[in-house]
Parts: sequence; C-alpha cells; structure tokens
Amino acid sequence: MYYEKPEEQKRLSKEEYDYIHSDKEEESVGTQEKVSWMKLLGYRQTWAFAFGKFMTDGVWWFFLFWLPAYLKAQYDMEKTEISLPLTVLYSMTMVGSIGGGWHSRCTSSIKVMRLTMAGCEPCF
Repeated sequence: MYYEKPEEQKRLSKEEYDYIHSDKEEESVGTQEKVSWMKLLGYRQTWAFAFGKFMTDGVWWFFLFWLPAYLKAQYDMEKTEISLPLTVLYSMTMVGSIGGGWHSRCTSSIKVMRLTMAGCEPCF
C-alpha cells in the first residue's frame, strides 16, 4: 500500500535509483563460508548472547504460560478478562526493555548506572 518498487516510483531521481541498485553487482549468492559451532564458542559475543537468553527466557516463559493459568486459578479470569492485565504487564516489560537499552547507552559509566539503579530500586 505504501511501498512502491523503485522502478515505479515517480519522485525517485536517477541518482537515487542508481544508488539503490549499486549493491546488486556486489551480491553473490552461496559464497558465504559456514562457521562451526566450536568456532562460534570462541567469541565473547556468542557467550554474551547465550547468557542473555538464559537469563531472560525463563521470565518470558513465565509470562506467556504460567501467568494466564495463575490468573485463571487465582482470580477466575478467563479469555478476554485476562487481556487487560497481560497487556499492561507486556507493555511495562516493553517500556523497561527499551528504557534499559536507552539507559545503558546514555550512561557509559558503571558508577552512574549503579547509582541510577539504586535510586530506582525503591520503586519496585
């Protein structure tokens, strides 16, 4: 609806069109080297990703599967009644996730980050 192919776009200049298609010549399908898992385990980034997944997946599985069952058993909420609490919870986690990323980007100092988190602790 909002996307038009560059060939069909009326407001696209010749320079822009050429720039969009400039990387087509560099593309080569099937020439990527396969990397073994053992080689990946040698990278710190792999371990950071695995640790992050390990720490967060349990929480997400809790939210997705246990919480609706808990709300049904404890408060006798079913189907549409569960949607508001879950929407609020998922929205809060989204804001926390984005805010945490923004906060870590804005405060490169560990000392500043610790002081800020210590200040936020009483809120929870």
